[in-house]
Amino acid sequence: PRLLFAMADNGELPRVLSRTHARYQTPAAAIIVTAAAAAVVAEFSSFISALTISTIVRLVAYMATCVALPVLRRKSDVPAPVFSTPAGRIASTGAVALGVWLLSNTAWAELRLGAIAVILGLAVYLASVRAVLSSRPS
Repeated sequence: PRLLFAMADNGELPRVLSRTHARYQTPAAAIIVTAAAAAVVAEFSSFISALTISTIVRLVAYMATCVALPVLRRKSDVPAPVFSTPAGRIASTGAVALGVWLLSNTAWAELRLGAIAVILGLAVYLASVRAVLSSRPS
């Protein structure tokens, strides 16, 4: 729920996911969406399959972060990092290679379902970013 809330708060997902509970100040909408997605996966798969799908989605998100590291380091319009690992590019390349290896050793059924989850998430993200960009004055 925290990732959904943060991305919605930044305008990268629908704003409804950034709404908080009036009394408890928790990201209620993001919690409900996450719980609903987990319920669907739990209903139609085994525990091991659901665990594998969750791991695949997290691994792909981690790999995207690792790919972004060298890209952002090359950009001049990005603020300088507060902390920089000397071997950051080597570590990120190794992490992506390890992620690809892990994905290549995953059962096709879970890999397919994980890919569907990633593609659906990417579609929602792109639609949200497009809506935000089109609503800005030119």
